Amino acid sequence: MFVSRTNMGATVGAENGPNTSPDEKTANIVFVSKWARRYSAKEGAAIAGMTPNGFKKLQLGECTVSFDRLTQWCKNDPEFAAAYAAHIGLIRPGEAEFAGALTRAFNAYGRRTGQ
Repeated sequence: MFVSRTNMGATVGAENGPNTSPDEKTANIVFVSKWARRYSAKEGAAIAGMTPNGFKKLQLGECTVSFDRLTQWCKNDPEFAAAYAAHIGLIRPGEAEFAGALTRAFNAYGRRTGQ
């Protein structure tokens, strides 16, 4: 707990701890960096909306990816989106390839019909 002083006297509040354990954070960094290594820095940066140097750091596991960049990466790469969904528990392991293929099929159909 911490105590903060105001003009009203002492206020006691609780500290908010991290929502994920260090092991989960490490697993997330390892997962993202393994996927990032599938691309060149320039290609991956374009997919994720990052700079090439930032993407290189991501490939090495030196930094994490922001929510906005992760979202853009998922939108631009159906295979990554499906694998990430399996990683965080949205779909069962082993179904990621099917989900990625299904997304590509729906996107192709949408482009073909002009929607």
